[in-house]
Amino acid sequence: MGIDLYQQAVLKLEEADALGPLRFPATEEDINSLEGLLNVTLPASYRLMLQEFGILMFPGQTIYGIGKSGVQTKGGSGVFFQTSVARERGQISQTMVRIMSSGYGPEFCIECGQIAADGEAPVYLVPADGDMKNATKEADSFGEFLLNEVTAVLTD
Repeated sequence: MGIDLYQQAVLKLEEADALGPLRFPATEEDINSLEGLLNVTLPASYRLMLQEFGILMFPGQTIYGIGKSGVQTKGGSGVFFQTSVARERGQISQTMVRIMSSGYGPEFCIECGQIAADGEAPVYLVPADGDMKNATKEADSFGEFLLNEVTAVLTD
């Protein structure tokens, strides 16, 4: 289901001519390396985004991923960097992957420690202080999360 929702989101972006101009599709080797470095299994819909875009940009939003500088890029939109920094600061658990900034403090993270039978994992909005008691579940999959974000951007 997550992959179907992801594909719906991408189709909406394409139809609205709202996809960023740059694509840096990640290789399977890059994705496997990222999983090893972060010690997680990434959900299927997020893996597909990495394979198709590397980093996904659309109006006002950037989904962290793997850019042209590779998996261990320092800074910017690199998911390894963003996740590593958040983990070191105790802002997210060791099984979470930071995928997007909210723009006002909290961060959107995939909880890879909760991979379901369909290969998907929920996305949470985690407070800037990392207090998981106040984290809110935003979607059951990355695909659902992306579709919600795209719908919001395109209707504003």
